[in-house]
Amino acid sequence: MAIFEECSTHMMITSLTDNHMKRILISVSLAAAMAIGTVPAFSQDVESDWYAATDALGRKVGRYDDGKKDKPVILFYWTWHQGADVEKFGPINNAEILAADPTRADRPDDPAWGAPYRRHHWDKPLFGYYRSTDAWVSRRHAQLLSAAGLDNIVFDATNGDQTWMDSMWTLARTWSAMRRDGIRTPQFTFMLPFNENPILAKSILQLYRDVYRPGKYHELWYYWKGRPLIHANPRVVLRKAHDPNASPEDRKDWLEILRFFTFRPLQPEYTRGPETPDEWCWLEVYPQHGCVRQPDGRWEFCTAGVAQNHSWLKGNGGKGLAAMNDRNVFGRAYVGPSESELKPGENCASRPTATPVGTSRTASSGATTSRSSSTTPLRSIPTICSSRAGTNGWRTCSPSGWGGRRRSPTSTRRRSAGTSNRRRAC
Repeated sequence: MAIFEECSTHMMITSLTDNHMKRILISVSLAAAMAIGTVPAFSQDVESDWYAATDALGRKVGRYDDGKKDKPVILFYWTWHQGADVEKFGPINNAEILAADPTRADRPDDPAWGAPYRRHHWDKPLFGYYRSTDAWVSRRHAQLLSAAGLDNIVFDATNGDQTWMDSMWTLARTWSAMRRDGIRTPQFTFMLPFNENPILAKSILQLYRDVYRPGKYHELWYYWKGRPLIHANPRVVLRKAHDPNASPEDRKDWLEILRFFTFRPLQPEYTRGPETPDEWCWLEVYPQHGCVRQPDGRWEFCTAGVAQNHSWLKGNGGKGLAAMNDRNVFGRAYVGPSESELKPGENCASRPTATPVGTSRTASSGATTSRSSSTTPLRSIPTICSSRAGTNGWRTCSPSGWGGRRRSPTSTRRRSAGTSNRRRAC
């Protein structure tokens, strides 16, 4: 401390001779050198969770100490933009198709939609019509996801035995290289076919032999309860391990797989909730169920989806799983039914409003975060609004044609997902 006081004393002298100035400069230099040797180096965290910002509408980014802390955040991540379909047929943009003729939303057989089972985009992506084998895109995604606080991504490999390995290898190589350069990235795991689908046996055996047993990119594996996490049903694996028709080598590998992973099979239904003690839900409508009860009474996991392809009243009068351009679908622009449109005791999922939710960890298909909730579900139906900013400072909701119903900006119930605050901005 005396060193800095001496520096200050010398620097305050204003009328000096040349000789005095030389002696003062030498003194200041020596003091600075001594200060460098005695003051510890300063380290500054430059990650985005330290940023502070306020937008033009006065909305503030949370403080660095208001974050999720020890609560893991998981995001489902699709690697399907690869293969012959992408190369041969090119991008199909739903927004452009509907802009040319909005009535096509009611005509799924319209030739403008193209042949069945083609990959469609809701609109042009931020980085263009990229392939998921593009290393630049993988790198940029890692930067954005890490900046958002993501801990883990889940590769969707639920369609047949496709694991989209070309895209996975590109991502793993790119993210591993980023980590060697000191850049933060999320971890990864796989989501395999739902329920006790025997086809998942082929996928998990392939992943174990090609990725996990050889330890490839182990620094990127996501661990849960001390082991690598995988979303697959262990009962399928157990049956294979005792299958008399399987080869000895395969049975040995099945037993190794059972010991190697933490299994968390996923419930595909949006309203049913977990049906086994170890099951998580991949996506649910509000109010969500808690999954895997802990010894302290809390839940291990709960979904928090930004949007769901679920309708409380489809065009054909039914409820449940729906195409995103059906009626009353819980897309990002959906505003929800009014009180008069629901029968007593019903909510948007047509379940009694007294269904308990419990204290839970929250995971998402839009993002996974943890939260604690009361034992009674929130009264209001969560609303997700579009990104168009209204003149009154609230975000307005999109018109019908994207699954929602048209409302004026002043009558829209604007709420964030997972909250009952009816006047909170999206």
